Amino acid sequence: MDAERWQRIEDIFHEVSAEPAERRAVKLAALAAGDTVVRREVESLLAAEDEQGVRSGAQARDPWLGRTLGRYRLERLIGRGGMGAVYEGRRIAGDFEQTVAVKVVATRLTSDWLRQGFLQERQFLALLQHPNIARLLDGGVADSGEPFLVMEHIEGVRLDRYVEDHALSAPAIVRLLLPLCEGVSYAHRRLIVHRDLKPG
Repeated sequence: MDAERWQRIEDIFHEVSAEPAERRAVKLAALAAGDTVVRREVESLLAAEDEQGVRSGAQARDPWLGRTLGRYRLERLIGRGGMGAVYEGRRIAGDFEQTVAVKVVATRLTSDWLRQGFLQERQFLALLQHPNIARLLDGGVADSGEPFLVMEHIEGVRLDRYVEDHALSAPAIVRLLLPLCEGVSYAHRRLIVHRDLKPG
């Protein structure tokens, strides 16, 4: 699968997941425009999102906590979104310690083209070297088939919470966002578009 198709799946997923449940099927059919592979992958992501919502609503134990992916043990949930969840992880192999952020993608790599798309996206991320972009450190596929990315862990407060807690003025918010914009611009110059920026 090429990067463009993978991006299309992500874009359609985000658009459809914002719809009420009763309108999702119609919206997905229109956006997938007859591409059954894209439709199936988006349906898989939507099902994973729904399952996560049911589990969190039922206060069920997160099945990823305590698991080891590659050289890293997942210790704490940082956040969850439609494409998966991000955990604080700790390196458990080697002769040094390291705290990382591990993003576990919600869908399994059930086809060669999905696996190829993930590998291609991981390679693109590996090429991004900028002080305002968290670095990719590692990545792989869990035994159960879900891909994961190991990123630099950056401690801090969510951007929206920081703005609210400090009652920042509009000019102060702009100054705060400038480094973020520099990182996004750097990625754009390398033909990488992030369409899911969040304040966390």
